[in-house]
Amino acid sequence: MPRKSNPFGETPKRAAPKKRVAPRRAVIKKAAAAPIVSRGPSLLLSSDEKREMIRAHAAMRATRDPVHMATLWAGVAATFLVVIGGWAWAFGPSFLQAASHPLDPSLTGIIDGVSQVGAQAQALNQTSDLKKELDLTTARLNALSAETASQQAAIDTMAQTINATSSNRALFRPSPAAPVEKTVTP
Repeated sequence: MPRKSNPFGETPKRAAPKKRVAPRRAVIKKAAAAPIVSRGPSLLLSSDEKREMIRAHAAMRATRDPVHMATLWAGVAATFLVVIGGWAWAFGPSFLQAASHPLDPSLTGIIDGVSQVGAQAQALNQTSDLKKELDLTTARLNALSAETASQQAAIDTMAQTINATSSNRALFRPSPAAPVEKTVTP
């Protein structure tokens, strides 16, 4: 089919091809399921039947042969020894060589430095412990000082009250003591 000419002299832009859509299929509605009709005995077991079946299986269970268990553990032990022996064979010589030679002097210096740092850290911990104890003692002294100040204020208040209400000041003065005779025992 020939193209129609454009009166404006422009070339038409190509339109995107139309997407093809698959034809819709008719949805078939399923008929309601027919009720289940039992055809024979039920396959479900009651709880009593289940217990009976478990007991029957337990009674049929075979006892374990002690020889079989011994060989099982012997196999586990042999496997363990093979693995440890292989590891020792592969790594043993290098470990033994490293243990038999004295330490490198540069490593000795590093080890000494590490031990000095450890000693300084321990001294720092002791200092911080002493500081904590000092802070605790200071807090206790401050609490005692506050308590003493409150007790002194209460005593002063009581003395002022007594002095203000008492007309006879000689009542609270100590009386002169009677002379005490001294006896000498031979």
